[in-house]
This record gives sequence, structure tokens and C-alpha cells, in this order.
Amino acid sequence: MKITLNFLFIVLPFIAFSQDRNECNKYHNGTFYFYPKNSNKQFLSIRTENNIKEIEIGKTDTTVWAVTWDQCTYDIKLVKGGDMAAADKQFFAEHRLVYKITGSGKDYYTFDGFIDKENYLYIVRDTMWTQPQNKPANREVFTSITNEATLKKARFRDTSAYAVLYVYRPKKINQMLISYPVYLNENLMFMAQNKSKAIIKVLKEGNAAFLSRFEKNESKTNIDFKFGKKYYLKCDIHIGFYAKPELIVVDEEKGSEEFMEIE
Repeated sequence: MKITLNFLFIVLPFIAFSQDRNECNKYHNGTFYFYPKNSNKQFLSIRTENNIKEIEIGKTDTTVWAVTWDQCTYDIKLVKGGDMAAADKQFFAEHRLVYKITGSGKDYYTFDGFIDKENYLYIVRDTMWTQPQNKPANREVFTSITNEATLKKARFRDTSAYAVLYVYRPKKINQMLISYPVYLNENLMFMAQNKSKAIIKVLKEGNAAFLSRFEKNESKTNIDFKFGKKYYLKCDIHIGFYAKPELIVVDEEKGSEEFMEIE
């Protein structure tokens, strides 16, 4: 499955959630505020029982979604994409997004997001607010770099205020039709398709947790990012009753060679 990721990072979406499911009814209508992870953007979400109007704060463009509720779970389908990129519009024409409310507080609720159906392809865990936040904690943690030429043009060096992650999945005959997601700190970062790769600009130093999952199998690893450094993350896959993803941090010499082999 080929998907576009840029819009997924910012699209709509403690106390253990033990309330009666009717408690979720109060989130079906009204005005809400969203500060997506891995983004500096802020959104106003205006809801009725059947649709959601999403407006980026500071702009006038509006995205409209049709929404269907099932107690504490809701799915959305694109009606009007505004200035959304053509590739994103095409993706949302073919798929729907499903959100499950997982917890709540005085002025917020938390949710998990999936593609097409609940518990299928997890994409995000975040928070929706019922009141505007004066100092939202969201910030951009990583973003995609188009290609190596773009990186060279930016003159990346050891004094740059970001790190670079090369993530890739080599060509392999077995399990070649299976793709699986790779998450960075619970944010969908990369879809590991056979013979695929991406360059990621990492904007936060320190330890970062990576997770991949397919069916009942998952793989985890960590990278302690330092600005001005390059890192390589190999996404492998192995045969089993369920395909087994494997995330491997490799050294620059091996990683660079394997990355360049993928066209």
C-alpha cells in the first residue's frame, strides 16, 4: 500500500477511561482545539453530529470531513480538501480515518487514530482540547527531506541544528508484498515497503524510540540523536507464521552502501 504521510501527521484526530460510553456524546458537537504532535500548527475543529470543519488557526482555508460516530469511536471521510496537496486528496478519496477515544480529563480527551478500521494501521496517539491552550506543547520533531540533493543544498554539516536519519528497507524476495509502519516516538514516520527509503530531518536531540509492527510481531530500537550527525535505520523482514519486522541501527559505512543500492 502506497500512502502519503505528510498530511497524516497533522490531520484530526490521565484518567483511565472507565466512564460510561455515553460520556463521549459531549464530544460529538461543539468547538475543539487540536495541537498535533510533530507539528507547530494549531487547528480549530468545529463539529456537528455529521461533519467536522477544520481550520488552521491564522488561516482561512477550511477542510470539511463527514463524520460517523459509534459511541466512543468515530470515522471521518474527506468532503472538501481546501488547499490540501493532490496526493493527499487522492489518499483520502481511497481511505477513511478512524479515531477511538481512550481517555479524558476536565478540558481534553485522548485518542488513537487508525487507517480504514480500528486497530488496523495505527497512525497517531494525541489529544483534543475543549479549551484553547495558551502555550501548547506541540513542536515539530522530524520532517522529510526530498532527496540527497536537497540535503547537500542545505549544506548539512556537524554544526547544523538537526540530525539526519536514513531509513530504508532493502529489496528482498520473501515477504516482498508486505509493508509495515515504522513509528518514531509514537508518530508514524515511514511505511517500510520492499525496496524503499527516506531521508528524515530530526529536529530534537536525545533518545528516540522506534517501533515497527505487523500483526502480532513487533520490533523496537532506540537512537540517541546528536545534531550534525547522520544515522542509519534498516527495516528488515523475516518469514514466520506472521511476518516478523526487524529494526536495526547500522553503522554509516554499511548503511550508506545499502541505502544507495535502493533506486
